[in-house]
Amino acid sequence: MPIRLRLGPTLGPRAVGLCTLGAVLASLPGAICNAAESSVPVHVGALINVSDLDRSIDYFTRLVGLKEATRVPIGPGAWEVILSPSGNDFDGQVGLVYQPSHAKPIDQGNGFNRLVFFVKSAAEVDDRANRIVAEGYKAVIPPSMSPMPGGRLYRYAHVKGPDGYAIEFTYFDPKVIMPK
Repeated sequence: MPIRLRLGPTLGPRAVGLCTLGAVLASLPGAICNAAESSVPVHVGALINVSDLDRSIDYFTRLVGLKEATRVPIGPGAWEVILSPSGNDFDGQVGLVYQPSHAKPIDQGNGFNRLVFFVKSAAEVDDRANRIVAEGYKAVIPPSMSPMPGGRLYRYAHVKGPDGYAIEFTYFDPKVIMPK
């Protein structure tokens, strides 16, 4: 039976592993999973640099709908703030990295495309995008509907965040199953 195990400070305060009970018991006191049992990532996250931590936390919690899970000090006045849908630090997450000594504005380069948030309805795509635009942020692509291969439809909108990051809200129509 899978259990979540918070690993000790040797592997970092936020390291999380997914192990079988047998692997945990077999490896005590170290409680490290057998690599063969955890061959795929358990969680996915992205860390983005931000120039104004309070403004970014407000944007991602109040407007996007994430919850603050934890804050980790990473230097004098510097923080990594972990946000997730549930407020737990072991869910898929976005980390806001604030370092007051870094140059402003944030330079995203050409390697970053966008953060995508999958929501529960087409109406939620519209609502979130409209609320963000009403707060003065730019709409890159207003709420739109597009077909995908296999007849599946999706609703999406792209907006900008506090440091110019592109944020996408997407809803896939569950009535149409994609062919394999």
